[in-house]
Amino acid sequence: MTHKSLKGKDNSEHLRVANQLDFHSDLSVNHALTAVAQEVAELIKQMILKQSS
Repeated sequence: MTHKSLKGKDNSEHLRVANQLDFHSDLSVNHALTAVAQEVAELIKQMILKQSS
């Protein structure tokens, strides 16, 4: 996420909010990647079980 630098007394507040948004965005991405990895692992497991039987 790109942020413009703001001049004035509200700059620190803007940066704090922007950092919180980045943090929540990172959590969402991590959650999505974890869900995809779990699904892929399950599909691989099923594929291996079918091949071995």
